[in-house]
Amino acid sequence: MLSNGLVTIVLEGFNLLFIIGFMYAVDVQLASVVMFGVPILAFFMLWIKNKQRKAWQAVSNKNSNLNAYLQENIVGARITQIFAREKENAGIFCHNNPWVSIAETVMGRGNRAFEIYWKTCPSCVEDFSE
Repeated sequence: MLSNGLVTIVLEGFNLLFIIGFMYAVDVQLASVVMFGVPILAFFMLWIKNKQRKAWQAVSNKNSNLNAYLQENIVGARITQIFAREKENAGIFCHNNPWVSIAETVMGRGNRAFEIYWKTCPSCVEDFSE
């Protein structure tokens, strides 16, 4: 596998040299202008690559934490019920609900906002959760 990648890199290098040579054969001035931008483009690509790697690691960590949390809750559902932690776990998943009510209010749909609030308010669903 390593030799296959090495062969590909060498072939692509020769391909790039052939293209650059052909560009200079066709128009020297235009090829020089294009080649002037290559270092700038390479620097920009390396800068973006580093930022993208950090962002991907953050997303990957959040995704793995979410998967671990969900797996723990799915597997430990009976244990959670034994120790009566349903409300604490529901609070974690209901964290975004007030924002939905706020959005509905801003959109001018007050009745819908109150309906969402009433369905998700911990004191309102106390009777249903026990």
